[in-house]
Amino acid sequence: MEEWVIEKIIQINQEFYQKFADSFSATRSQVQPGVARLLERTSDGVNWLDIGCGNGTLALACLTHNRSLSYYGCDFSQQLLDDAQKKTAEFVNREDVHIEFQLVDINRADWDQNLPARDWHVVSLFAVLHHIPSQQQRRSLMHQLRHLVGPKSCLYLSVWQLQNSLRLLPRVKPWEIVGISHREVEQGDVLMDWRAGFEEKSMEPALRYVHIFSETELQELAAEAEFTVAETFYSDGREGNLALYQVWR
Repeated sequence: MEEWVIEKIIQINQEFYQKFADSFSATRSQVQPGVARLLERTSDGVNWLDIGCGNGTLALACLTHNRSLSYYGCDFSQQLLDDAQKKTAEFVNREDVHIEFQLVDINRADWDQNLPARDWHVVSLFAVLHHIPSQQQRRSLMHQLRHLVGPKSCLYLSVWQLQNSLRLLPRVKPWEIVGISHREVEQGDVLMDWRAGFEEKSMEPALRYVHIFSETELQELAAEAEFTVAETFYSDGREGNLALYQVWR
């Protein structure tokens, strides 16, 4: 994928979260079933790095279940981070909890340079990887994550499986409406619209980039970054297959 296409796609996603942060946050009030499944097996007292933490839904789920942890959430949307801080404000004085949020854009090559030096027990990347454009960008990200996930740690990740939803497929739009030819993107790359809160904000289409992964593609990405796929399962949505989850070690 050419550099200008990558930059254009990043701009599309950033503009979406700038314009529609409020309506997006309103749809993220609780963790997805697949996330809850992984949360149940995670012990207390962990150091948790949540990349793409959004409005703090995962942090709140941990805290409301009285879990002790050191949680560090990062996201590139300041509006969502503000929501996260408000959601978790009542817990900041608990002695068994440390919560911190930071503005981080993982599309930048040096995104990991300002992370605190900790031994992370869990690194999570829920519903994030499919927003990273180009195979090369995703490979680079995973190599950086390899340095953050130690031998006794794990990486939790999930990616959308839009092809499994007859309800969402009509939201896929032609690339040409944003000035990109379909020949200039990679297989599995789609442009989809967002409808929640649309009319209140703008008459312009609300669009996001999504890459649809296969199990094989994720496994190959893991192997290239020297991860081992420890577990794979599907969850979420009405049919229980709207997202593909994997645990990497």
